Amino acid sequence: MNGLLAPGPSITSREIADLVNLRHDNVKRTIETLVSQGVITSPQSEEIPTATRRALVFVFSGEQGKRDSIVVVAQLSPSFTAKLVDRWLELERRMAPGSAGDGALEKWGVAYVEYRADLEHASRCGKDLAHWRGRKLVHVARLEQLDPQITLPFRVS
Repeated sequence: MNGLLAPGPSITSREIADLVNLRHDNVKRTIETLVSQGVITSPQSEEIPTATRRALVFVFSGEQGKRDSIVVVAQLSPSFTAKLVDRWLELERRMAPGSAGDGALEKWGVAYVEYRADLEHASRCGKDLAHWRGRKLVHVARLEQLDPQITLPFRVS
């Protein structure tokens, strides 16, 4: 859910539950316990729609959220801590300069619009050229009708 609930890279308690293969309510209970013990700070909570009803999730974002989510996963399942670290690295890579999160997509869009404008211009030029070739034939035919003895200085094609 990167960027949907909080600006920048973020991960929700539901994503953590998926990573460690535990029920979401167990993950939320662990987070609440760690907050009450003062081990982690209280993360932002959001309501998100699910298939049946709206659910409350905790959103971890920023450096503090990164640290706290790693602590939560380490508490829940030390063997899955590496998965969470990999997920944070992926989120940070997406936000790195030169990635789609850094305006590359917008730059591509501008380049595509410019390409389409050039293509339409070339198409109009092609139509104009075909029109003027037709007009040239009309004029040449008219000149030849007026005086068939005149030799035209250009070749009609």
